[in-house]
Amino acid sequence: LDLLVKADESTAGEFLPSIRKSMKSLPDLERALSKLHGCAVVVDTAVMFDNSQQRKVHEFLNVLDSLGSALGVLQSSQNTLSPLWGHSTKLGDGQRLRWLLTAGLGVPKIARNTVDRFLSGSLFDVQLARNEGVVVPAHGEDAQLDAASERVEEIERELDSILESLRSELKQPKLSWFHRGKEPYQIEIPNACWERNR
Repeated sequence: LDLLVKADESTAGEFLPSIRKSMKSLPDLERALSKLHGCAVVVDTAVMFDNSQQRKVHEFLNVLDSLGSALGVLQSSQNTLSPLWGHSTKLGDGQRLRWLLTAGLGVPKIARNTVDRFLSGSLFDVQLARNEGVVVPAHGEDAQLDAASERVEEIERELDSILESLRSELKQPKLSWFHRGKEPYQIEIPNACWERNR
């Protein structure tokens, strides 16, 4: 406590109010993380989020933003307090606080890099997620997803090839796929073409 008072005095009384203000703006991260974890559905080895509800995507981004803010508060606190720590090893001289604020001790070293990696857009399009509530993973981040996406594209090309051959066979250039619920890739054939080719 004495260390915090010294830090506040060394910053002309701005340190503690700024920490208080920063902490007040953060949500209950423990509860938010628990809620976020409850939204996840484990499928094989991947964790999928229900993208049909934009609210869940926005909650996910809010947790990421809040974690980034919390890590920023910890970093600024460490920067302010570290000159006051000195070389004392007594627990009463802020050693517990030093331990809590030091990356690799109280906070995992990879915490900042992990949060930044999510928010930088290297894992998914963050702007798309914020604007439309859709998380689209970046290509190259998940080998299984990339392989599945390539296979889907290959199958869609094959289906387009089949559609083209049917268009020429039936002499109907306006043939198209019709997707109905759980029955995708049905061919929509005009009545005139149907009557002509019976």
